[in-house]
Amino acid sequence: MVVPSHIVAQNDKYALSEIWREIGVTYLATNMLTEAKNALETFVARRPFDSEGLYHLGKILKTQGETGRANEMFEQAIESSKNATNHRRQELKAWSKLAQKEI
Repeated sequence: MVVPSHIVAQNDKYALSEIWREIGVTYLATNMLTEAKNALETFVARRPFDSEGLYHLGKILKTQGETGRANEMFEQAIESSKNATNHRRQELKAWSKLAQKEI
């Protein structure tokens, strides 16, 4: 999802705050870990049951040596996938599997 920065400036809750997850993932891909962590923490605070966001935040935390907190994010990602509705469970299964490998 490509969203112009002026949209974030006008409404940082655009698209159910998913913009923050996308910003975080983009920063993560460019190894800008502090910026990625900030964006993903904003996202997870607003959407604490999003398996993908939890997984990515866990990866950053693990990279930064915050193993305990990283494992909490991975556990939450797994739990979130398990508790998803039937039609979403299959879609979220990949994030659960990735999180399980990180613990």
